[in-house]
Amino acid sequence: MSKGEYGFSPGRVRLPRDRSRRAESFSVARLGRLLYRYSGAVLGAFVLLHVLGQGFLRIPALRAISPEVGSSFLAYLQHVPVVRGVVFFAVVFHFLYGLRIMLSEVGWRSAHRPAVAGTVVLALIAGVWEAAF
Repeated sequence: MSKGEYGFSPGRVRLPRDRSRRAESFSVARLGRLLYRYSGAVLGAFVLLHVLGQGFLRIPALRAISPEVGSSFLAYLQHVPVVRGVVFFAVVFHFLYGLRIMLSEVGWRSAHRPAVAGTVVLALIAGVWEAAF
């Protein structure tokens, strides 16, 4: 193999090691990304289940299979306070964190820790409010 322009072989470039162990410690940025990912998964699952429930209610071919699935399933999802609280938390968090990501892409800068903490607090307020009332 020939050496490249800077004296390195193409397959043998060694990167410096990170000795700070930051990758192993708690990170607010990592928490924000995980919550964003999980809130998206919760929203995706809820939408999928809601569409299936509506299908069993409104599509005659599915209603003929099992007429009680749609009505009982949708009633369960809509009237369990914990499910509503989790869905509301996911909606608010996903919206606010996504808005923060979009604003950062156009040049708006903010401290990451207060932005994530504020987003989590507002989403928790919305989720608890929906579950309690």
